[in-house]
Amino acid sequence: MGGVRDSYHRGQGGIGGKGGRGIREYTGVAGKKMCGMQLDGGLGFRNIKKFNVALLAKQGWRLIDQPDSLLACVVKAKYYFSTCFLKARLRNAPSYTWKSIWAARGLLKDGLG
Repeated sequence: MGGVRDSYHRGQGGIGGKGGRGIREYTGVAGKKMCGMQLDGGLGFRNIKKFNVALLAKQGWRLIDQPDSLLACVVKAKYYFSTCFLKARLRNAPSYTWKSIWAARGLLKDGLG
């Protein structure tokens, strides 16, 4: 093939600016740069693990706050169909994403009282 498609792929650098010819490559950010001070060019995170748990808890809050969203309906049907998110239990073979959101549930319980 030639023409527009090839010129598009030649000029496409992928997600992280690397790769070529349609190959997408993720280039992560080094931990030192993420946790470094913003004055030094870092992103300013003090504790990346706590930040990750906070983002997962935010997803859990969305399951509680927006129960009619597509995500909430799918997750409820698959993982906690007979109860609410805060009372859900881990069942056999949960996905990594569900396990992570479920584990951050404790932060929501502490915040809600």
